[in-house]
Amino acid sequence: MHTIKRLFLFAGYDKNGILNDALVYYLSQLNKFGDIVLVRDSDCDKSELARVKPYCLYVAAARHGEYDFGSYKRAFIWATEKANLSNYDFMYMVNDSVYGPLFDIGEYLNKMESLGTDAFGMVKKTGGKFEHIQSWFIGMTQTIFLSKWFNDFIMSVKKVEHKTMVTELYENGFTRNLNENKIAWQCLYNIYNRGIY
Repeated sequence: MHTIKRLFLFAGYDKNGILNDALVYYLSQLNKFGDIVLVRDSDCDKSELARVKPYCLYVAAARHGEYDFGSYKRAFIWATEKANLSNYDFMYMVNDSVYGPLFDIGEYLNKMESLGTDAFGMVKKTGGKFEHIQSWFIGMTQTIFLSKWFNDFIMSVKKVEHKTMVTELYENGFTRNLNENKIAWQCLYNIYNRGIY
C-alpha cells in the first residue's frame, strides 16, 4: 500500500523573532502528516529555532521583506536542491497566520486531496475582483509543483512596495496561473470578502 508523502513549505513571521507556543503546536501536528521546510521572514535566535527543529527537515530565519511568498520561494529552493521533490505526492504552502489545528488535520488533508483537482486549498475567497485560494493553506499535486510554470512563478517572487501588491501578484497570481494553465482547483470552504472574520 502506497503511503502518501507530503511536503509542507511553511512561511512564518514575527516582528520580535519569537516562535510562540501556537506555532510549535501547529508544526508538531503537521509533522505527523509530512515533511516541513520552515522559512521565516524575521530574524530569530538559535534558541528559538531549536524549539521547532524536531518537527522540520530544515529551518531558516532571516528578514527578507518578501512576505510569505518570499518564504515559500526560499523553502522551495531548498527543497529543490536538498529533497527529491518527485518523491512527494503533494506539496503545500502554509503560513502561520491562523491558529490550530483544533481538530485532526489529517482529515482535512484527506478531504482536500480527494477533491479530484490538481490544486486545492482550505478557503476560497469569493466576491471582489478575483476569486482565489487563500494563501495560508494551498495544496497541489506533482502536475503543478514539478511544472516549469510553477517554478517560473515562485522564482519570480521579489520584494514589492505594498502588501496589496503581494496579494495581487502572488496570492491572486497563483490562482491566475492555475486558470491560465487550465488547471482545475477547489477549496473546502468559501468566504465572501472578509466574511470569515
